[in-house]
Amino acid sequence: MPAVIIKGPAGSGKTRNATALARHYRKARVVDEWRQGDPLPSDALVLTAEDVPGAININAALKAAGLKRTA
Repeated sequence: MPAVIIKGPAGSGKTRNATALARHYRKARVVDEWRQGDPLPSDALVLTAEDVPGAININAALKAAGLKRTA
């Protein structure tokens, strides 16, 4: 099963909600502040601020997981 990449700007709640998102997407670990070109482990929820093709927007990810964005 491939990695799940979630993108969003700094302060959008990626790291704050990482554990709940990893549980929702059934990923064993979280890779925070990932950059294109870095290794992409298949068992990971990957968080980035970069615009990566196929990445899930943080707002959509939070909604899918039944979470609310907190500022």
